[in-house]
Amino acid sequence: MSQNTNIADLVMTSVKEPTPIKVTNKPNRSSHVAAIRPKSKQNTRGRKSDLCPASYNQLVWQLDYEAQGTVVLLPLNAVTLVEFIVVNPTFTFTFKLEECEKGATYFRAIDSELDMQADNFKATFKQLFPGKRLNEEFNSAMAEKGVKVFHLFKHLQVFIAPHFGSICNSFLAKVPVAELFVE
Repeated sequence: MSQNTNIADLVMTSVKEPTPIKVTNKPNRSSHVAAIRPKSKQNTRGRKSDLCPASYNQLVWQLDYEAQGTVVLLPLNAVTLVEFIVVNPTFTFTFKLEECEKGATYFRAIDSELDMQADNFKATFKQLFPGKRLNEEFNSAMAEKGVKVFHLFKHLQVFIAPHFGSICNSFLAKVPVAELFVE
């Protein structure tokens, strides 16, 4: 390994078929403050399409995790804490509204999508690899390539979007359209 090669480059380029890693986590602590402003617009098919951008100054997740497996021939066997810090994240939830009748007219969210952007992303893993120096180098490389690492989590958007749609539907099912847009 040359002196110019760092761990993140190895992890991102040398592994073609990733070794399965079992990761289980349970939420420990999370802090955030959201500002959500829905913006309605009419789309070409006559349905309403809504955007709900949510902006945060900083999002911090601290999770207990367990990881077992192998990364670039290094064994993983850790049960400890990880901290994710997302700086200036913006989550834009886009969905289409469909009218439905249940005694009164209600909206129902369909075809939900989620887009996540961030200025910076930092993940700090405690005791992921055996040896303090290797952990420090790994966390340093992750911080250096923070935004690229954050974009690796884009596949989560497909998984999370329907859950936001369910939350939206829970709200919309309780409030008729006549009351929803009253000023």
